[in-house]
Amino acid sequence: EAGPGYGLGSQGLTAPFLAYPLAFSIVVCVLLFIFVNRGWKVVLSVVTYVMTLSTMKLVVKWVFVQCSFTFPKFVTMLHFMCGGMVCLVVLVTDPSRSCVCIAVPTTVELFFMIVPIAMAASVFIACSNMALGFSSVAFAEIIGATFCFTTVAIVLILGMPFDYLFLAPISAVVMGC
Repeated sequence: EAGPGYGLGSQGLTAPFLAYPLAFSIVVCVLLFIFVNRGWKVVLSVVTYVMTLSTMKLVVKWVFVQCSFTFPKFVTMLHFMCGGMVCLVVLVTDPSRSCVCIAVPTTVELFFMIVPIAMAASVFIACSNMALGFSSVAFAEIIGATFCFTTVAIVLILGMPFDYLFLAPISAVVMGC
């Protein structure tokens, strides 16, 4: 069990308790500097988004460790099932779409574009959740950052168009982790 002032890692004690709040404060300041000219609604939306993404894997790891929950594929299944239901509700109830029909992909688009990328993302997230049982959150996030290269590879294998100028920012994301 972790002592006071410490977070949970794969084996117990890891980072000082104030490391996450301090890092989060720095990120909020950077986001504020970048987005303040777009209004407070945008700043709050971006901060909320970043906060949600940065805490999600920590919470999943905490549940796996503290509750001895050893079903990462079940977590992944719930993740996609709930996400799909929320997307459906938003599509059906969004008042801004009152005059716009929901776009339905053709069979070719569905099976040769959407399904391969969705399957790769599903497998990748399931593997990432399973990896949390064997490694730290930080290591799982570093490996997870490489998924954008996997997506590019699938896009190229499927013969879909890809602008190679995107390789620079993708590489920056991977190297940033």
